[in-house]
Amino acid sequence: MESRQIELVIELLDKKGYVMESDHPYAKKGKFGKDKLNEMNKMLKTHGYDGQVESIGKVYGTIDVYGLYDESRISFEDALSWLDIEGKHQLALEALDLDASDPCTE
Repeated sequence: MESRQIELVIELLDKKGYVMESDHPYAKKGKFGKDKLNEMNKMLKTHGYDGQVESIGKVYGTIDVYGLYDESRISFEDALSWLDIEGKHQLALEALDLDASDPCTE
């Protein structure tokens, strides 16, 4: 099953250049430090991904929001813009007492 999950992350990276928490839970891996980020890059490479992801994160109110992005496909500034959208989305869901990772809330 992990293999399919990595393939989903690769599809998102190929399509958008980034993955946010509402896209896939693996986007949170960067929040656990360089070791987890290195592990993620190894898994991606093992499954044929030719790029390397970096972690991006920011605090929105009481919520820590994380994502992964590939700087060869999207700039840091653009990734930060998408992170801002993700953060505002999660804040809105929190106000409604909904979970951003629940596909029924999209």
